[in-house]
Amino acid sequence: MNNDDQNQSNELETNNLEKHRELLDKDWDELLKRNLSNTENLAKYVFSLSSAGLGISLVVVKDMELLSIGDHKWVLIVSWAAFLFTILFALISYLTSLHGIDKEFDRIEEEYEREYEEETEVVSDNKMKKPGKATIFLRYVYVTFCIIGIFCTPLFIWLNFKHL
Repeated sequence: MNNDDQNQSNELETNNLEKHRELLDKDWDELLKRNLSNTENLAKYVFSLSSAGLGISLVVVKDMELLSIGDHKWVLIVSWAAFLFTILFALISYLTSLHGIDKEFDRIEEEYEREYEEETEVVSDNKMKKPGKATIFLRYVYVTFCIIGIFCTPLFIWLNFKHL
């Protein structure tokens, strides 16, 4: 009877662990979907804001003739540079993300071929980290440049409001 009780206890524990694992997997999948959606939206918004900010600042400054008569031109140049860097780093971020996805495809293909050998898993995890880390780093860089660009254009106009 002791063996039967112990077996039932082990089965219950195994079932509970499996259910818990299923819940964790479900939560993980949901978080991955949200992360992907947020990342895509962030890239779109920042890219759009930077492009629009650059275009608007060029038109406004040209129409107000602030470039020829205004002071603190360096602020405007910083703004333009920040918008350009935002666009550049957003594009580079896309490339590193695509590179990371390609590496992940290779890793999965390798795992299928080697039937999940531990050695393959360790090596491919290390290969995957570089593009992923680069993409995350670049995301912070282009958001920071976008904020600088958005801040500097109105600052330039405010600093030169006396010339209007």
